[in-house]
Amino acid sequence: MTTINQIKARLAAEPTETELASWSQDSRLGVQKLLTSYHKQQLKLEAQRMAFEKRLVFERAAWRQGTVLAGIDEVGRGPLAGPVVAAAVVINEHFDLIEVHDSKQLSEPKRRDLAAKIKQQAVAYAYGVVDAGTIDDINIYEAARVAMKQALAGLAVPVDGLLVDAMVVDSPLPQEKL
Repeated sequence: MTTINQIKARLAAEPTETELASWSQDSRLGVQKLLTSYHKQQLKLEAQRMAFEKRLVFERAAWRQGTVLAGIDEVGRGPLAGPVVAAAVVINEHFDLIEVHDSKQLSEPKRRDLAAKIKQQAVAYAYGVVDAGTIDDINIYEAARVAMKQALAGLAVPVDGLLVDAMVVDSPLPQEKL
């Protein structure tokens, strides 16, 4: 008989439908709890996949047309001190990090983990940074726009359009404000 620890290890990998069906017939409470947890996790994962696919609607349309988009966002607009930083990222149809969403909803360790994975999977990425003194001179909104323009200029690949978080970048490229 398969032990509960062995079943737990298989559930952490990719169990087969045959295994799942067999374990569903197992009368041990520990096995049933593991299966309940596994199925809940699978539902959550499927919801994440669906949300991820929905978020890629603009990118998928661009890829079908053979165009390249860069996503641009900033951090640091809310704090009272420090720089504002923007990132521009280009992905392709092989990008599959379904956990990537709003960084404010992620823990610090998860953000660090995903940052490394994004850098590995991205076609290109670049940053723009505007210091506190410049923010004081031109205001935080304009400083964020400058950081975004710097990030766009730093990309190693040409892009045909931009997906921007609720702002407009000083660029002649077509832009979709999200």
